[in-house]
Amino acid sequence: MKKIYLLLMSVFVLGLSGCMDLDINDDPNNATGEVMTPDLQLPYIEHAMGRYICKPFAAKWYNHWMGYWARSGGFGSNEDVEGYAITSEFGQDSWYDGYSLLINNHLMAQKAASAGLDGYLGISKIVKAWGFSYMVDQYEKVPYSEAFTEKLTLKLDEGKDIYDSLLVELETADKLLAGTETGKNAELANCDKIFNGDLAKWRKFGNTVRLRLILRLVNVKPAAELKGMVDKIVANGAGFLGVGESAEVNPHYKNDKDKQQPFYGAYYKGVDGKLIDQYNRASEYFMALLQDHHDLRYTAFFRPVGDKDGNGYVGVRFGEENQAYKDEHKANMTSVVGGPGLAKDVSAAQWILPSFESLFLQAEAMQRGLLAGDAKAMYEKAVTESFTWLEVGRYEKPSARTGELPDWQKTSLGPILENYLRNPAFTFANWDKNENKLNLILMQKYIAMCGVNSLEVYCDYRRNNYPDIPLSVHSTRGNNVIPKRLVYPSSEYSANKANTPTVNPQTDKVFWAK
Repeated sequence: MKKIYLLLMSVFVLGLSGCMDLDINDDPNNATGEVMTPDLQLPYIEHAMGRYICKPFAAKWYNHWMGYWARSGGFGSNEDVEGYAITSEFGQDSWYDGYSLLINNHLMAQKAASAGLDGYLGISKIVKAWGFSYMVDQYEKVPYSEAFTEKLTLKLDEGKDIYDSLLVELETADKLLAGTETGKNAELANCDKIFNGDLAKWRKFGNTVRLRLILRLVNVKPAAELKGMVDKIVANGAGFLGVGESAEVNPHYKNDKDKQQPFYGAYYKGVDGKLIDQYNRASEYFMALLQDHHDLRYTAFFRPVGDKDGNGYVGVRFGEENQAYKDEHKANMTSVVGGPGLAKDVSAAQWILPSFESLFLQAEAMQRGLLAGDAKAMYEKAVTESFTWLEVGRYEKPSARTGELPDWQKTSLGPILENYLRNPAFTFANWDKNENKLNLILMQKYIAMCGVNSLEVYCDYRRNNYPDIPLSVHSTRGNNVIPKRLVYPSSEYSANKANTPTVNPQTDKVFWAK
């Protein structure tokens, strides 16, 4: 880990040239301690957060496992993903990218603390909780207390202990931000590419991450204890992210190499304007789920075949090996995953925690009795925000984003939502017609998160055993199920063997899993 730490210190400056744009340093080998100041570090870290959410090698397999996407027929099968037979060679980017982000955030925190910049320090604690929770969520025990020391081998802390520490970090973060004057934090308004220095929104973001972590614990802590933890959040008075308050980053994305919005550049079009992703396509299961229940969000998640309106939407069966089927479901015959509600524009902001996710978290907490409020009203607000965020109904031709309707929220989205949420003939999303309110909230959150944050959905699935996602039809699957965790990278077994346990991803769970 010491070697990784030293390497990443030099790699870090590749994202720096000033806080107003995403670029590279002219001479990264000449970077000095003075250059690596919080105002320069923050935009890189924020960009890395957005990139981590949709990185192709990470987001791809979670989107496949969670039933959203599948392999197009023009490619050979992937036994790791489709047979669930993962090893230490599988998905190592999740480990390395996660620790890269966390190490750089740690360096920013050190600089902020020494300079008395409480705003940056508070933000760094939120990023720390956001990032380390995802490491635990995927690997359970990970280096934490010794993570950024120069020890050659690092102990792996228990996941439950890390979560306890992160909840304290988030509480401390809120106190720091509540007492911070923006003017005392160099260039924060210009260099913060998520909230533009609005610390009130950072406090909401911190509270929302805190609520997310608390809900992870519903299987391992008593309800009364969890309610007390939520009560402490409410008591700080900052609230949670609400309607139109997404945490999203935009360090001036543009149509240039390595500077496109991460999701757009990974799953829709490259700098040359050509379709870049020929592998990932809509899954047959998820497409049918939405179409069968009159959920128009499929027009936002995916694009019609040939990227032309009127030719229909086609999904692919996950893990299918039959050659005749594959020949009928090649890339140009199936629906692109970079739909107009996700790949909105090459220069659009990259989401980190969208507004509707926060509303679904609040609805779940209310339904569980952990947070005061009207669960039904919050649920309907969350579904509405999902449609709004995806811009469902805004364009007559979704794939081309042309023919914009006037006053779309009233003339188009309103009737769509009324029909979806309250039509007695379509009870799928109707609160009053569904007995299991918690499952209703979880199902609608599951739908809303397609392509948005499949890692988060993977966490929800493991803590609730819901929804019932169909397994791969791949011949090598056997009795395997969706993995319950990832395996440590091979580098950890070679460099930190004494501390790295052997794990079985088919049976070994993270501490909070059901």
